[in-house]
Order: sequence, then C-alpha cells, then structure tokens
Amino acid sequence: MILVFSIVCAFAYLLLILFQATYVGLYSRLMDQTSIESTTEPFQPTTCVVLCLRGLDPSLPDCLKGLAAQSYPDFQLICVVDDSNDPALDAVRQYSAQFQQPPKILVIDQAGSLRSLKCSALLTAFNHIVNAETAYEVIVLVDADTLCDDQWLRDLVAPMSNPEVDATSGNRWFEPCDDSLGSWVRQIWNAAAVVQMDLYGIPWGGSLAFRATLLEQTDFLKRLESAFCEDTLLSDVLRKDRRTLRSVRNLVVTNTESTTLPAATGFITRQLLTTRLYHWSWPCVMLHASSIFAINVVSLVALIIAICMAAWLPAMLLLAAFIGSQLANMALLGWIGRINHRKIEARPAADQQTNLAGISQTKYFLAVMASPWVHAWATLCAVGQSKIHWRGIEYRITSQRVEMLEYKKYEPITPSNLSID
Repeated sequence: MILVFSIVCAFAYLLLILFQATYVGLYSRLMDQTSIESTTEPFQPTTCVVLCLRGLDPSLPDCLKGLAAQSYPDFQLICVVDDSNDPALDAVRQYSAQFQQPPKILVIDQAGSLRSLKCSALLTAFNHIVNAETAYEVIVLVDADTLCDDQWLRDLVAPMSNPEVDATSGNRWFEPCDDSLGSWVRQIWNAAAVVQMDLYGIPWGGSLAFRATLLEQTDFLKRLESAFCEDTLLSDVLRKDRRTLRSVRNLVVTNTESTTLPAATGFITRQLLTTRLYHWSWPCVMLHASSIFAINVVSLVALIIAICMAAWLPAMLLLAAFIGSQLANMALLGWIGRINHRKIEARPAADQQTNLAGISQTKYFLAVMASPWVHAWATLCAVGQSKIHWRGIEYRITSQRVEMLEYKKYEPITPSNLSID
C-alpha cells in the first residue's frame, strides 16, 4: 500500500513540474515576442510622475538620480509624504537641482483611517493633478526602490501611443547583493511571481502608467478612498470597464536591496493580500500555493511512515521524487532568470548581473526548499490574518474593508541597507 502511495506522490510531483514548466514556457514565448511601439514621432505626452515616500529607502538616492536623468523631455515629479519632517525629503532636496522641473513636495491632506497611508498619499497627489494648471495626459507611479535607466519613462509610456491602451506596467526583478536567506527566499518567490503577474495581468505599482482621464472616467478615485493598495485595484477597475492594460515586457527593473526572512515573509504576504482583495486571479494563485504545500506535506508524512515501516523502496522513491522536484525547480528558476536577465542586460547602461556566484549552491538549494513553505504560510496569512503591518502602520483587514488602527510617524530601521517593509 505504501508503495502505491509513494508512486502517486511521485506522479503528483511530476504533474506539478510539468504544469510549472508549461507556465514558464508560455512566459518565455511572450517575453520573446516583445514589440516596440512604432510611431512617426516619439510619443511624449505631458506626464506627471508620482513618488510616495515614507522613510529613507536605501535605493531612494539611486531612484532619484535615475528619474533626474530621464531622456523624456516633459514630466513633473510629485513626491508625497505623510510627515513634513520625513527623512526621505532630504534626499529629494539634494537631487532636486538635477531635474529639469524641480520636484513638487506634497504632504498628505488627510490620512483617512479607512484606507492605507499609501492610498491617502495617492489621493493627495491625484487631487493636486486634477486641479493643476497643467493638463497632464499620463500619470506614472514609481516606488522608491525602482532603479530607472534613462529610457525607463519613455518605454513605460510608449505603448499608449496606441489609443486602445489605457495603462502599462513593467515588472521588478530582485538581485540580492548578499547571501541572506531572506533576500534569496524573496528573490526566488518573486522569480516565480513575475510569471504569474505577466500571464494573469497583475500590474506592479513600481512602474505603472495610466491615462489621466481614468481619474474622471472611472471609479478609481472613489475606490481608492477605502483601499489598501493601488496597482491591483487599478487592474480591477480597468477589467470591469473593459479597458486595456499592457505589460511592457522589455522593462524589467532590478532591486538589489537586502532583507531578512521575517521581512520577506511580510512582503510576500502583502503581495498575496492585494491579489486576494482586488484581482480575479486569486483562486488560481491560491490553488497553486496550496497544491505545492499539500504535495510536500503528504510526501513528507509518507516518507516518515515508510522509514518507520522499514519500507526502503517507497522511502527511496519519495526521497528521489522530492529531490528531483527541487532540482527541477532550480532549473525552472534558472530559465526564468535567463529570460529576465536578457531584458535587463538589453537596457541602457545595464550593469546588473546575476549574483548567484555570490551565494553557495547549498545555501541556494536551501532557499529553494524553504520558499514553498514561506509561500504557503504567506498565503495562509493572506487568507486568514486580520491584521497586517506595513511601513510602521498596523491595519485591520476584513473582507474588502481596510482600517488603519493607529497613525504613527515613521521610525527608521537599522541597518539602513535593509529593504524598508
């Protein structure tokens, strides 16, 4: 009986790997079909870039330098903070002279208790844009950890030269500069996540552009008043209004920041939570995570039983299936890495190379094995956890209701080279 059960588990591993390989194959094909928008003249609408800040991210200076160096001729940077003494503003002021138009600094009008602080910041920026003297055609959202090359804005906006495209999004790629287990678990999780994000049309708020008319023609502003995040929410608004979101597949942005395992788990939980709250693909994402967890747990229990029964053939089969699946996962991750590095290295002034040489293969293998368990725990938290911590603020989330429990000014973390949660 245990032998038959072992064969079933091995077959389940095989089906899972084939399923994942199919997804990666589709992703590879789409990435290879990247098209560059062609127009008789460069498409350069009047654009406003919104950067919401809370705390001094380790990547913020490089982000500001990249924004200041854009080849795009006509854009206004708006930086929004919740505290006029936020340390991030020192960096903004330091680099403001490098911009063609000095950045505008806004302080949140009102931090609503029934939405996230990020959404309050965006509402402040959007209200300013709607009432500004300049009629902006495109609004771009960027995060402080987005490292922009000089073509970033041009490439993000270019697909909207097609009037049928209402919004565009790039994607992130984590490239840790250390061998921290947390950094590599986050990198491995994200490597798998970019495949689902592309295939399911999940945008990334770190490089997200949309037509300014959406603020008036959709209920996006209204929904932000009681929302947790903006990117997956915008995709839901676009889908319900039958508008088009285009993935800019040649725009893959690296992130080299370090993190800890608890912080990485919190990060993954928040990403999954936003998908649960606002994106149609949540059942697919949850089913995938649950399947991996179930197969691993059942196989582990079966292996223990086989060893206790001295059934060495079933035990060896289960162990071989598990190790084989992990090696296959490493191969798939390597495939995804090569796909994205081709895009990264094709960017102007690209200087980021894969850092696998900086981590031992044993430690990387441990990170690969740990990632499904972290993913499963984060998925469980995204489903059942009623409280979530984000940038020093605790929120209570029930169904689609968001409540900020208490506002606090941001307190810096140490060491400063760690990603800010």
